[in-house]
Amino acid sequence: MNQTQSNECKRCIYLVNRSHWNKHSKSYIYRQPPGNTPAYKQKLFLVAESSLLSLFEFCPVCRTECDRRVNSRIGTKITVMQKCLSCSFTRSWDSQPTIGDTPLGNIMMSSGILFGGGSPAKVLKIMGHMNVVTIGYSTFMKHQKKYLHAAVEKTYREQQSSLLDSIKDEGKELILGGDGRCDSPGHSAKYGSYSLMDLEQNKILDSQLVQSNEVKNSNAMEKEGLQRSLQFLTDEGLSLDTLITDRHVQIRKHMRERWPAIKHRLDGWHIGKGIGKKIDSLAKKKDCAVVAKWKKSVVNHMFWCAASTGDDDGDLKAAKWLSITNHIMNKHSGHQSPLFSQCLHGRLHGRERKKKWLSPGSQPYEKLTEVLTKGSLLKDIKQMSGAHATSSLEAFHSVQNHFATKRLAFSYHGITSR
Repeated sequence: MNQTQSNECKRCIYLVNRSHWNKHSKSYIYRQPPGNTPAYKQKLFLVAESSLLSLFEFCPVCRTECDRRVNSRIGTKITVMQKCLSCSFTRSWDSQPTIGDTPLGNIMMSSGILFGGGSPAKVLKIMGHMNVVTIGYSTFMKHQKKYLHAAVEKTYREQQSSLLDSIKDEGKELILGGDGRCDSPGHSAKYGSYSLMDLEQNKILDSQLVQSNEVKNSNAMEKEGLQRSLQFLTDEGLSLDTLITDRHVQIRKHMRERWPAIKHRLDGWHIGKGIGKKIDSLAKKKDCAVVAKWKKSVVNHMFWCAASTGDDDGDLKAAKWLSITNHIMNKHSGHQSPLFSQCLHGRLHGRERKKKWLSPGSQPYEKLTEVLTKGSLLKDIKQMSGAHATSSLEAFHSVQNHFATKRLAFSYHGITSR
């Protein structure tokens, strides 16, 4: 006998020892040991009423027909009463266990809606259309308030504490990505959350929720959330080296005045997006359509300026960036700054090009140069990070949009949990 056959025989013996012989079906009926599986891990099944009551059709004592009916219902839990018409046998059968005084299916329905990021109104309406007995909206709200919010908060704090302890044990300086998210589109948000991510681990270290009436207006929620998060991490004893954010004006000023010891860098994707929009707008003007073909090259050049230069060398980034004004008219040496006097690429063959060089003094060249040499953009280029980006944080916010959609309103505790 090989090992596989031996294991199969052992399994058969195990099953027989935990079964009993049913003389009517002439087969073994497997008995699950009571209490062997935790209540929350047990499977729940949809069963039609007729199929369920057919199990109670005959008396297990005298085998005559019984009177059976669904006697009561509490949300998803039902109680079936079985009474024999011949003998005195009666039985009350519950469809599911209870946890305390709450039926298992009820609390699992509520937790499934919240933990799955669903809308209680929509989910319960779907169940109603299926004619499945379930909990009501008020029951979900009661479970959420009494159990679920506390469970989410406890789990979050435990995992956050464990993560911060491991970082403190390593003693490393953190490179953080920060970004805010409002609970609704537009400029009339009620809640705003701000999250800080460790960009080397791609893990959220802290999220702060700010209500609009806590600050002067909804636009100020992002700066307040950042301040709270930085203060929390500092109070925890963490060492903060670099913070990478979008081009938010208030945050740039706040970091410069309140947190000068933290290096503040800008995310390249947000800068590139802004440049792309300006070129698209310029291309719609008369005689300037040709600049649209340079959009991709200009944005790629911006990323190269940051990636090929140290984060602390802002002047060299700016010098490399300004070389684009010569490059687009096929001039690749004698650039404005001695820090970067000529392009690093090899010889360019005109016959292989898909876009034409811009002519010096032409309207497309002058307009595009005006956009690319704007003082505010040069300031952004100098502050741009080439080593890290906030793309992982943007992906995290897309996950948040599933759990806390901007098209529905939530309470303070509801938006906090989600």
